[in-house]
Amino acid sequence: MKLTVQFFGAFKKIKDTQDPTLTFLAACRSAVCGACSIRVNGEAMLGCEAKIDELTERYGTDELTIAPIGNFRVIRDLVVDWEAKVDRLKTVAPWIFLKAEFNEGDKIVRQTPADFKNSLLVQNVSFAVAVHLNVTN
Repeated sequence: MKLTVQFFGAFKKIKDTQDPTLTFLAACRSAVCGACSIRVNGEAMLGCEAKIDELTERYGTDELTIAPIGNFRVIRDLVVDWEAKVDRLKTVAPWIFLKAEFNEGDKIVRQTPADFKNSLLVQNVSFAVAVHLNVTN
């Protein structure tokens, strides 16, 4: 059985046993938030998800180059400044806005459960046709 260690585990071990000044981030530890983003041999990946043994096998070497993620100002070691990214994310509106004509007083349009079920049926049929056409062509 092969020992599988993610970079976060290795960084923690190094900090605990060799270099207490090593600085890195790991917020969710579930490969969701991106706080642990690093570059390994120039390739961006998540430190909490990337497995050292798989990467040494992929690159054919026991030596890997670890660097902070690109396009961000480095604060220290593997920690980068996320402020510019957070500011850009605040400008995004990740939802759908109703047109004014459908959102005025008694003209508010709501989808009924039956309409929703019908739209799912249409989507499923469209998907099935698209799959069929791709398979048969």
